[in-house]
Amino acid sequence: MFTAGKINNTSCLPCGTGSSLRFLQGISLLALVLLLVGGAALLLDAWLELRRVIRLALFVGWAGIGGGVALFGLPIPLSASGNCIALPLSSPL
Repeated sequence: MFTAGKINNTSCLPCGTGSSLRFLQGISLLALVLLLVGGAALLLDAWLELRRVIRLALFVGWAGIGGGVALFGLPIPLSASGNCIALPLSSPL
């Protein structure tokens, strides 16, 4: 935010923390997707009383989605450009 010709940069993180935050974001995405898809499969099974073959297909799909998110949700945020300029957390008066 620019105010009277000064830069007010209070949200800048120091260098080195971006990689761990991106990893945490990827792990959180993986947990969220697995929780939502697994919960939906459990609710569907309880509601429709699915046969064993369909439950197995849902599990294989759930594991496949988890593997896909793990393969594409973790390496992509970690490989994002980490160009970080060490800026002060607050501008001098």
